[in-house]
This record gives sequence, structure tokens and C-alpha cells, in this order.
Amino acid sequence: MGNAAVGLPCAKFHFSTAAPALDVIYDAICDVEGADVHAIVKRAPIRPPSPTSPPDAASDCFTGEGLELYGQGKQHLTFRLSPDRQDIFMAGPANSLLKSSCQALEKLGGTLVEPTKRRAPWPNGWREWLWFLVSVPVSLIAMLLVGLLLLVVGFIAIPRMMRSRLRERRQDRFLRSRLASAGRSMTWPELEVKLKPGEGTLIIEHLWSKDAIREWWTEDDLTSLSPVPLPTSPVLLPEEDQLTCLHQYSALCAAKYIDPNTGVAKLSELGPQKLQGSSRKLAEKYPKARIVVLSRFEWEPEQTLALWRTSSATLSM
Repeated sequence: MGNAAVGLPCAKFHFSTAAPALDVIYDAICDVEGADVHAIVKRAPIRPPSPTSPPDAASDCFTGEGLELYGQGKQHLTFRLSPDRQDIFMAGPANSLLKSSCQALEKLGGTLVEPTKRRAPWPNGWREWLWFLVSVPVSLIAMLLVGLLLLVVGFIAIPRMMRSRLRERRQDRFLRSRLASAGRSMTWPELEVKLKPGEGTLIIEHLWSKDAIREWWTEDDLTSLSPVPLPTSPVLLPEEDQLTCLHQYSALCAAKYIDPNTGVAKLSELGPQKLQGSSRKLAEKYPKARIVVLSRFEWEPEQTLALWRTSSATLSM
């Protein structure tokens, strides 16, 4: 990846032929990240390119199909395809996801389009020079004040974030202790015994608002119990009539299996660090295992729950 892509808040990639499908792009990004990434498919109305926009403007790349990825701290990255599907435009504050996406798109054969560099014109005339000489120190003072303000906010916010993290860890320890007392816990070696022959179903729960992962095991086969075929990616959504059934089934699974009060699934210890949060890596290590991902997305009401399975999960439907 070129140096220009590293510090960009946005980037544009060009493909000589049609760009890969969104699910292929999503899989490539997850491979680079080494973990599952929460995704929301966006279907927006087509916006024709503006004749006054520069060639690399965002408005030149909006179509009726897009994708939003979410990383840590609720930061997002938006993908848009050009009308001819040869250009992909990315923008958003999630810098880490942007870097991973650039690497993934390069591996898929895309070429980074360098933004056009425009040279700022020098002041012309005494009035413009006067404005330039006045605005520069004012801008520096404003930047200094903003920096001091951010420093003060940091001193206030960082301790709060640390206390919040400690509180979430205490709550997690309390939950694990309570479930262990109720017989709803298992160690990682116990879970491995179930995964190797493909017994039951491993449920990977993503709590995106807390950046937390929990792994549950149930003896039921969630793939065969589903009223509709489970998608193999959060990007591959079923048709509208099946999507409602999938959302209802996701809510049912959340209440029946992983709810701390009403569920029956057992909470497992997290496995090795390299396997945590990646359904693909777990599926590669345990090819016979049934693995589904249940994603909780609390700050997006219409996308509260998302359920999908790994492509290698055994199907008995």
C-alpha cells in the first residue's frame, strides 16, 4: 500500500474490470483484520456525478449499493461503488479499518487512485496580503486553544473510560461466576472436545458497543433449526421476505441460548488469542464444527441483531 493511503481519511480504488462483490471485499478485509468485522449493507438511491465535482470526489462514487464497516469505538468506514462498478470510494474516521481495506483491495487487484494535488494560490494585491498576515496568527492561536481544550477533555475522558472498562470487566467476571454456579460454563478444552467432531453449535456473540466477545456452546443445531437458510456473511442478506424471518430467528436464539437469565447455552472460556473473534480461523481449525455469529449492535436500532454462519459449517437442512 502506498504511503499516500496510510494517512488518508478517505481513499479511492480503481479496478480495470468490475470490482469484486461486496461479500468478497468483506471477506478480504476480515482476513487482513484477523477477526470478524461488523458490517451493514446500505442501499441508497443512485446519485449521478456532479459536473462541478473533481474526478476523485465522493459524489462521483455513490450508487444504490454500499457497505458500512464498524471498528472499535463505534468508528465506521463507508464504501460506495461507482455506477460502472469499477471504482470504490471509502471514507470514515476508522483509520485502522481504512488501512486494512486498502491492503485488502490491493490484494483483490485494485489500484489506489492518488488524489489530485492542488497548489494554493499566493495572495495577490495588498488587501489579500493583509488578510493573509492577519489570518495566519489568528489561525495559530485558534489551533492552540483547540489543542488546550482537547487536552483538558482528554484528562477528563481518559479516567472515565478506564473506570468504564474496569466496570465492564467486573460485570463480565460476575456473569461468568454466576453462570458457572448455574452449570452454564465450560472450559476451552471441554469446548474443543465438542468442536472437533462437530457436536452442537458454537455461538460467537459480538457485543460491539463494548468491544467484547463471548463464545457459547449449545447441543442444538442452530443451522437446521433456522426457518430460512442462514447467510454465510453479514453482507449476503436474504430477500426481504426471508429477512424478517431471519431477524425473528436471531432474536429467538438470543433469548433461548445466550441470555444470562433465560438461555440454556454454556459460556465458554475464550480460546487462544489468535482465534478470538474470528469465525473463519475457528472454522479452519475445526472444519466439522457448526459455528454461527450473533452480532449485537446496540446503537443502530434497526440492526440490533445479525446472525450468520461460517461457510464451512455443517448443514443438515
